Amino acid sequence: MKKPIIATAVFLVSCISAFAGETALKMLMTNGETAWYVLNERPQISFSSDKMIITTDDASADVARADVVSMNFEEYTPALLSEIGVSDSFIRFTGNSVEAPGMQVQLYSVNGYLTASGYESVSTTDLDKGLYIARAGKQSLKIIIR
Repeated sequence: MKKPIIATAVFLVSCISAFAGETALKMLMTNGETAWYVLNERPQISFSSDKMIITTDDASADVARADVVSMNFEEYTPALLSEIGVSDSFIRFTGNSVEAPGMQVQLYSVNGYLTASGYESVSTTDLDKGLYIARAGKQSLKIIIR
């Protein structure tokens, strides 16, 4: 019982200190892939019985807890972008677009209709207000257009 509590405490302390500027959440997955989420603002991270949920004012993503081996926060810099290879998953919501360098991006309505797609970036400026699901490779991100 003490191990999960200590791990959670260490994780929360690292979260507090990690948000000086734009931050990337890096997760090593059980299939060997690395998933990246660039966070424009301080996220809320919560856990359900089987999922980890990452939420900001504009977006949320959920990941099966069993699929995550480890995670940490890194300051987002142009050098970090060059470290992220095409084989790694990377998706980002900027507020005006959804970006995934080197990948095809699809944007779906909550009803499952494809509303936009593009290579590396899809603009969200002309979308109606509402909830959308962005997909790039094996990663997805829920975004809210206000």
